[in-house]
Amino acid sequence: MSYEALQIGFYTPVASIPGIQNKIDSFTKLWISKYHSIPGKLDLYHYTGLDGVTGIITDRGMRCTSIHVQKDIFEIKYGKDLILNQLNNFIEQEHNEIVKKILIELHKLCPSIGPTGPHKIFIACFCEKENKPSQWEQYGAKGKGYNLYIPFNSKTVICSCKEKPEDIRRIIMRKVIYDPKEQIKIIGQYISTFIDGIYHALNYWELHMKKFGLSLEGLIALSGVNLLGDMMISMKDPKHENEEEWRMIRILLPDEIPKPDDKIYSYIYQRNSGIYEFPLQKINLGPITDKLKAKKYLEMFIEKSRTIPHTIKLKDKILIEHAR
Repeated sequence: MSYEALQIGFYTPVASIPGIQNKIDSFTKLWISKYHSIPGKLDLYHYTGLDGVTGIITDRGMRCTSIHVQKDIFEIKYGKDLILNQLNNFIEQEHNEIVKKILIELHKLCPSIGPTGPHKIFIACFCEKENKPSQWEQYGAKGKGYNLYIPFNSKTVICSCKEKPEDIRRIIMRKVIYDPKEQIKIIGQYISTFIDGIYHALNYWELHMKKFGLSLEGLIALSGVNLLGDMMISMKDPKHENEEEWRMIRILLPDEIPKPDDKIYSYIYQRNSGIYEFPLQKINLGPITDKLKAKKYLEMFIEKSRTIPHTIKLKDKILIEHAR
């Protein structure tokens, strides 16, 4: 069964306005289907060093790092700046004062997706390519490391506590978009769709919701910010395009985050015949590793790990191959 992409929700509006929600839902399906869904299972590779590969095997999962403490401090700022600039353009061109106020509210909300907001964003990074020189150099210990082949499909889930595997969390994967033209195009298309939805919503508001005294501007802006936040996380500077990155994303509120708060664990499994199984299928040795020594070490480490009690089991057979 193929991997099914899910949408990200930062905020839940206190009320749904059909005229605009239909537009947002329709565009969300387009966004997910075009950029984050592919036929069949999602084959991804995680490049790492010795500590990383042994930690992942031991934990049966990935350590997700706060996007706000990544080496590149502009991880989310890049996408946010694109969106805010686009919103400014639409605000300047809008003649309807109500619509303009809503766009201004949306502009104010966007900075809450990030370090100063109520949600904290954690990611683990993967690559589409099994043997990519730049990934070996940057993340795979300069070619002396490893990459782990972990396929994702509709049966793949994550949990935050290995003792409670049934307490599953949403697994959200996003393919990073690097092309500036494509980035600006999709942001502009969404804002245009959002504005169209506002016009559809105004009549409904006058007839059904104005009497409740709710803030029209704030409520509609709250409806529109989720997908913009999704785009922020999914866009990076084109200078990083050789990474061909996919991100596994976790969104948490402060009271959900353990200490230290810069990393969280996502234990990954697929349930097969009643067994929780970590879907690691293959480990590729870096192109300049000592092939025989590294393979022997990993084989011994994997077998030792099988003897350590863990709710999530390793696969019976994990291939170990040398990168070509």
